[in-house]
Amino acid sequence: MLQSGQVIAGHHDIKAVCFDVFGTIVEITDKRKPYRPLIDALQPAAARALRHRLMREDRALDSWAGALEVDLPEGLLDQVASEIASELLSVRLRPGVDAIWADLRAQGVRIAVCSNLATPYGAVLQNLLPDPPDAMILSYQVGFLKPEPDIYGCVAKALGLDCAEILFTGDTPSADVEGPRAAGMKAMPIHIFEAAMTERGR
Repeated sequence: MLQSGQVIAGHHDIKAVCFDVFGTIVEITDKRKPYRPLIDALQPAAARALRHRLMREDRALDSWAGALEVDLPEGLLDQVASEIASELLSVRLRPGVDAIWADLRAQGVRIAVCSNLATPYGAVLQNLLPDPPDAMILSYQVGFLKPEPDIYGCVAKALGLDCAEILFTGDTPSADVEGPRAAGMKAMPIHIFEAAMTERGR
């Protein structure tokens, strides 16, 4: 039986749950690796720069050539944009997320999301989530990537909570379990969290 203040058995005083996004609460059903042609077209130094900056900077696709100071083959950005659009059209809420979200809301637990994303992928979340989260920390908006400690600090600051009061969950161990724990949060893989929430509802 859960004790007072327990969202998940064994975790006391949790005031918020922070979810990773892709692979955790939503999924891409038509994966295209859309940026691969762009990276492949660049010289090694520019390719490294793009990999480093792609999810740290809030940029439209057509601004990257100027930002990287490179010339791109004609039609390449149109190809990349088309692949991104196909992926975005295929994004779906994962089964069971609605019920978990509603359960947390019913308990008065605050909800946050935190994800490493390139700019085009942020807007799609607004129309998919069951309701607006209490905090949404996206890498391209804050300039940090999981598992860098600063991004978890952004989550805590946005929620107005201490890291110890937040439970982080997701599908990538380094970014969604080890990183949050190192920052002082509680954390568990999404499959364990889902099982615990299901057990809680019985």
